[in-house]
Amino acid sequence: MDKLFYPESVVIVGLSSNPRGISRVVLENLLRWGFGGKIFGVNPHSHDGYVKGIKVYNALTELPEVPDLAVCLIPARLIPDQVEQCGKLGIQRMAIPTGGFAEFNEDGRRLTDLMVENAQRYGVRIVGPNGLTVANSRNGLCLPFLPFCKPREGNISIISQSGGVSAIMLGLLMGEHMGLAKYVSIGNKVDLDEIDFLRYFGADGDTQIIWLYLESIDRGRELIEAAKRIDKPIILYKANTTSAGKKAALSHTAALSNDENVIDAAMEEAGIIRIHNFRDFASMTKAFQLPPMRGNRIMVMSPAGGFAVLTADLCEQAGFDFAHPGDAFYDALKQYVTAGVINLSNPLDMGDLYDTAAITRVFFSVMHNENVDGAVYVSEWPSWAEGDDVFTTMFRTDFSKEIRGAIVSSRKPFGICLFGAPGTVAEIKGNVQFPIFDSPEEMIRCLAAQRDFCLRLKREPVSEKRPDIIDVAAAKEWLHEHGGIIGGESLELLRLYGITVVETLTARDEGEAIEMARKLTYPVVMKVDSPDALHKTEAQGV
Repeated sequence: MDKLFYPESVVIVGLSSNPRGISRVVLENLLRWGFGGKIFGVNPHSHDGYVKGIKVYNALTELPEVPDLAVCLIPARLIPDQVEQCGKLGIQRMAIPTGGFAEFNEDGRRLTDLMVENAQRYGVRIVGPNGLTVANSRNGLCLPFLPFCKPREGNISIISQSGGVSAIMLGLLMGEHMGLAKYVSIGNKVDLDEIDFLRYFGADGDTQIIWLYLESIDRGRELIEAAKRIDKPIILYKANTTSAGKKAALSHTAALSNDENVIDAAMEEAGIIRIHNFRDFASMTKAFQLPPMRGNRIMVMSPAGGFAVLTADLCEQAGFDFAHPGDAFYDALKQYVTAGVINLSNPLDMGDLYDTAAITRVFFSVMHNENVDGAVYVSEWPSWAEGDDVFTTMFRTDFSKEIRGAIVSSRKPFGICLFGAPGTVAEIKGNVQFPIFDSPEEMIRCLAAQRDFCLRLKREPVSEKRPDIIDVAAAKEWLHEHGGIIGGESLELLRLYGITVVETLTARDEGEAIEMARKLTYPVVMKVDSPDALHKTEAQGV
């Protein structure tokens, strides 16, 4: 993996100066991102000599050295032979963005098989095909064929099965002024898949948060085991959950869908945060950019009483406890109120605090209160008429330094939700050193996920040792003898696994049913036992 993300040399197979060619975009990305390694071009049909100052050779064998990594932007029909050529030369890593393989048609499936066969013969590891492949903000490696601007360096790494989705994920990250560590678009994942990259990012010192977009999960158990060993938040969006999605995914990345209930249970077991709103990639990350919740006691504050109530509702629904900062806190607060017509409590309506210095004192006092584990504040930067009235001063005062200081010194999360004109809020987001949420719903949902993740890390790991009551040998024998389970028989298997089940008998006619019912003693339940009635209630068989 290090050779894939930190190559000292890269060859672009198919490089040309054609202004409509996508190979040239890859080269421009490498130059734009400041890649410091060696770059070569290979194209047997080119007479350019060089492109953007990079020398173009007619064959791999003409290169002055064996590159660490090859990126191939040539037609799918030529890829299997190119994999073989790279393998023979000693190139061990290949990024293949080309489409037209198993996701396309039967011929594409045959090309896939031949490509994989050649790769395995020579020990070549492949990213792709049919994906944007890899990028690394630390060394300027950028192999996608879309003209990407370089994001700021950061701690978020992206794994995406879709190239187009991964580009939008990168744009979402940049739009929220977040930083990228590493990026991979795995496409058809014929070799290296999400588990390989998940394990790598889990051990990567630059990566602290992992974004994961998948359309299929092929190695479910290995994914769960890999995630369990990672103490970093993994945020997953799993698409291809409906019949329409399944049809689209098959022609997109040759992806097979999975059972959603099983996936939900597995993700919960692994500690993976599954999202169902695409923008929650950024929203969840905001919560994890704050210090961890060390408890469940939260303080709700807003200069708008209605938003204090609304946010309190959300906190209760999310399972938070309302912190009680103590009578001394409220007594000290009374000296700053103006009209004295608002009851001071949690949630805290700060609409009677016109003194901006008092507001910052409240922030500091709340965040350093031993009875508070975290706080949230909902406000607005309004588009009002210009003036020097107390309300304009109250809502348009920059508290960012005081908020940042309170977060840093207390080591507690302080969630800020700010309403206002989109351009104004976007500018503020770019100038502060803490996350700003777009709505109370987003903020509380994501802080609750952060709380649950942090509490999970503190829990003792669950023992996976099988209890002594399980008769493993008998269970295996039972499974061997029962090829087609039709309902009642399966209860015996549950017993062998130590699970208590109700006593069940099978009657073949009315007389046996009456006799067995008397033996069991009433009341009893009678159900049809037939392979043709899988859902017995729906079949009116209970």
